[in-house]
Amino acid sequence: MSVVFGKDRPDRFVAMSARQPSRHQPLSRISVSMPEVLLAALDRQVNRQGFPSRSHAIALVLGQFIVEHREIIGDEVTVGTVTVLHSDLYDVHRQLARIRSRCQESIVSSINVPLEEGQTLEIMVVRGPARSLKAIGDEIARVRGVVFGRTQLVGSQKTRLHGLTAAGERGDKAVDIDRIAAAS
Repeated sequence: MSVVFGKDRPDRFVAMSARQPSRHQPLSRISVSMPEVLLAALDRQVNRQGFPSRSHAIALVLGQFIVEHREIIGDEVTVGTVTVLHSDLYDVHRQLARIRSRCQESIVSSINVPLEEGQTLEIMVVRGPARSLKAIGDEIARVRGVVFGRTQLVGSQKTRLHGLTAAGERGDKAVDIDRIAAAS
């Protein structure tokens, strides 16, 4: 996955497949200074994960940072996940069910996976204003018995999907997620 920033609006970016060429998007060069120890760690990570370049890895991390902090930028409609690991004690299932019921317009789907030792992993797909999604994730993380809770916002409602267009043709065009969901 790579992130390409538009020249006119640096707060908007498009997530694309790592194999997808970015020649259609204008790119800007910047200079970044960092401690040598951080650069060495970046190079190790680039090699481990198979990024084509440092720039590619840095653009991905910056894009994720911007999306995760979108509530500061505004209330653009966003999609993402809320990942929760919780113990089966303290009536957590009932408390989470109440939150899911109250927030059903934002929680698109949910899956529960029972784990060993009385724990459950739950992943919720969410869609809505970034600030609201972050608030839902924060509320869930505060429930007694939740061991881990994280909200991951991954992009705006309209995002690029590798190889699909709104008309269902092959290509590199923005696709409305609702159209894909309605078709499936």
